[in-house]
Amino acid sequence: MSWSTRIGFNAPFDKVAELTRAERPLIIAIHGLPGCGKSYTLNKLSHILPSKQYLFFETSTILSKLSRGLDRFETAHAEQKMALRAATAQEIARECTVVDKAGITTGFLYLSDERHAEGAQDIDTPIDCSRYSCVLFLHVPVQVLIKRRMLGAETTGRKHLHSVPIAEINLLQQWQDAECERLSKVCKEGGVAFERIDMGAVSFEEIADLVRGVKRDWESKEEAKKE
Repeated sequence: MSWSTRIGFNAPFDKVAELTRAERPLIIAIHGLPGCGKSYTLNKLSHILPSKQYLFFETSTILSKLSRGLDRFETAHAEQKMALRAATAQEIARECTVVDKAGITTGFLYLSDERHAEGAQDIDTPIDCSRYSCVLFLHVPVQVLIKRRMLGAETTGRKHLHSVPIAEINLLQQWQDAECERLSKVCKEGGVAFERIDMGAVSFEEIADLVRGVKRDWESKEEAKKE
């Protein structure tokens, strides 16, 4: 039964928000370091998986809209960033609830100036764990990451994120491994499924199959709750 049948098509925003909190739509987040291919993977999945069942979100687009530009977000205080990230997660969940579809979205990461700043925040805000059902971490060979980060400086509009000098290859490797391990722990503690995807070793069709499996498992659990 759709949300419009349950609460009425013209229901106010707060009623939709209430339903979103109560039912927690299926949301799968794609994570990884800058240059890992989150947006590319999202685009590939959008051409494989049916639009009748899935919504696809570029998180930075929503975040930019809510903060009136990524530049303003990047210069905001830590508490403001947390609030904007939470609002972004809420908006994604709301849209999925409205149309009764699963959501696939690119995830949050540290910005370059947050990694070493005092009081730096984790990748995920607490509300993200309450929204996500599964996280896919794209693990990419370091040499590929370096190449993409350098090329990305000219295309993403966020040059400082890509132009930080990398003195040693193993430094980036350590960062990627640490992020993967830390996010895996966050997901486990928050009851969120976590999958490491070794990019280059699997096809996008195989990733899509994994997503389908996650959706089937989620639907089975939802049906069991109704019994």
